[in-house]
Amino acid sequence: MRFYISLYLLIAGFYLLTASGRIGRMSDSTTMFHVAESMINDHSLSSEPCDPRYDDPDIGSLCVPGKDGRYYAGYGFVPSLAVVPAILCARTLSRVVHVDSVLLAKASVSFFTLLVAPLSCVVLAMWIVKLGYHRHTAVLGACLLAFGSPFWHNSVSGFLSEPYFTLALVVAGYSLSDSRLRYACVLSGFAFGAACATRVAALALCPAFVLLFVVYVRGRKLPWTHFVHDAVQFSAPVAFWGGLIAWSNYARFGSIVKTGYHVAFPTLSFTFSNPLFKGLRDLLFRGEQGLLVFAPWAVLVFVCFPKFYRQHPPESVLCGALCLITLVFYAKFYAWYGGWAGGPRYLVPTLPFVIMAIAPTLEAVQRRAAMKEDQRSWTLQRSMAILVLAAGFIIQAVTLTYPRDRYYADLVFYSDKPVKPWWDGSIPLAALNYWAQASIPKTEAGYREPDRSRAVAASDSDPDPLSYWKETKAVATEAEFINWLPHPENATLPELMVLKGKLIGLPAKAIYGYLFAVGVTMLTGTLGLKRYTGPEELHSCVAWTARRTNPEPGG
Repeated sequence: MRFYISLYLLIAGFYLLTASGRIGRMSDSTTMFHVAESMINDHSLSSEPCDPRYDDPDIGSLCVPGKDGRYYAGYGFVPSLAVVPAILCARTLSRVVHVDSVLLAKASVSFFTLLVAPLSCVVLAMWIVKLGYHRHTAVLGACLLAFGSPFWHNSVSGFLSEPYFTLALVVAGYSLSDSRLRYACVLSGFAFGAACATRVAALALCPAFVLLFVVYVRGRKLPWTHFVHDAVQFSAPVAFWGGLIAWSNYARFGSIVKTGYHVAFPTLSFTFSNPLFKGLRDLLFRGEQGLLVFAPWAVLVFVCFPKFYRQHPPESVLCGALCLITLVFYAKFYAWYGGWAGGPRYLVPTLPFVIMAIAPTLEAVQRRAAMKEDQRSWTLQRSMAILVLAAGFIIQAVTLTYPRDRYYADLVFYSDKPVKPWWDGSIPLAALNYWAQASIPKTEAGYREPDRSRAVAASDSDPDPLSYWKETKAVATEAEFINWLPHPENATLPELMVLKGKLIGLPAKAIYGYLFAVGVTMLTGTLGLKRYTGPEELHSCVAWTARRTNPEPGG
């Protein structure tokens, strides 16, 4: 247990260091925050205050009229419910320190989310160890998810459902691999039900768990009554969550089958109208959302999956089915891109399962590197594996703190320009361009608040909530257009709270104290990992290929 606590502290420390400290302007974040406030203020699921003019298929279901005349969102209620304690604590603290309660509540929600996110990495490490791999592989797998994938940005840059959805799915998968848990199927079903209440599209993943039970029963040549037993235990808590989802739908929209997406996506044919092969191409290779662009190490799954299947058939079927269903589902989905997101936002929850599938290669890379055996036959393969793994970490390092508000604002600015910038269509390239331009201030000391009198006047005279986007022809340069945004500092400075202390009203002593606490957290985690993953762990991996761990899925 101390090993996993140390791993959590290390990841959480890095996440705190790279925190944005705000929920951002992304519609999903603000909407779920409003729902959480409504839960506290009037015990409802309302998304007010909101503007129904935002509600269209390109943005989502943010402000849907309910049966009682109020407005509601189509998102799952679990993330909003989870952050209620954080908001209550923020309100209490605001009365003590006399700061804006709303700003403090938003910051608290952001921090709560980034502290939840490392739990997914820890459970992933537990799962890797449970299948017979040593702790060094577990640490590498956890860090690959935490720092080598878009999961990092989705966790520290605001309030998104991905960290909560990912955690629920990973717990559901891990529970079925832990035969020590007496009611593993019940726990797995409960976690999967929570995932469905976080994002209703998770219901499409049910066949993956059914396949796992089938493979396990057939592989062990057990009677089919065992399948029925496990399926019933798994389904009971899912049905409980299904009842809560049905109740929330009826309470909001007067029908148990209306989720809030029925306005923006009125029919199934429209919802899944994106051409399949076009969607697959964009989800895998597009410069703004491509999985293999932001997590190039995912390509290893095509090489590693057969070996993983031979060693762990039930788990491989679960991981493969979850990834395949999710990929096809969102390739067909009309709004496959996930809004103003960087990276494959909808595919992020499948990344732990991709890492599970490449665990044999992660183990082999470390074994060859540590034991110095058969280097000649392994050098090329190991070098390629290390290259794509390192590329994942480098891409996150470059893009993590790059202000995404700037990227999409620039797209609007250059949309009607005859000459496009060289980085057009690629967030990693845009991030490189951002860091290379010395004219853009990267620190608070070099930032100067622009004159926004014209921008404010134009915004006040136009009832359109997105009126500032109309100013692309009124300004001559990109920098002038950025200054028209409601909060230009968020599109100029890196997405790091520690670089915006004065702008958000934090004294220098508070920032220094925060950095000290973060440093202590990271150091504690690092020392703990060093202690509990000693050299003997590497030598014990010599016999790892002889292990054929195939634990029961529980029940």
